[in-house]
Amino acid sequence: MRAILIACGALIALLALAGCSPSATQGGFDSPNPSARMYAIEQAARAGDKSAVKAIVDQLDSDDPAVRWLAITALQRLTGQTYGYRHYDPPMQRREAIARWVAAINSGQIMPMMNTPSPLAPAPQPAAAPPASSTSPVAEPASRSHPESAPGQPAGPSHG
Repeated sequence: MRAILIACGALIALLALAGCSPSATQGGFDSPNPSARMYAIEQAARAGDKSAVKAIVDQLDSDDPAVRWLAITALQRLTGQTYGYRHYDPPMQRREAIARWVAAINSGQIMPMMNTPSPLAPAPQPAAAPPASSTSPVAEPASRSHPESAPGQPAGPSHG
């Protein structure tokens, strides 16, 4: 009986812990959850939020390569720059590139690209065609579209 109670207690504890992890949509750039940081980066890039550039630059030093990749991709879309940063470089080379990012931010050197849609943003949808109106011209009958057919005769070759 005691073993069953211990097993049930352990199961309840595991279920409680599983439900305690934060959602990827909560926590933002400062979250310990890489998914939440990636969500914040993606949302900033989709919105074209250039005020998030500094927070995204901070993500370039993440231990998670997916966070680093998404951060540099978003920064390139927002600013048009990489400053030589590659998410897969060794830590020392990444830090040198991050220092270039910080210097560019501090000097006001970063200029956003104009009219460049983010690949992370949904593509703009073409405008819908206006509905057909009842006053629109009627298409010409097929028999008149072929000069070789006589009025009242079907268009196309005759099988005589």
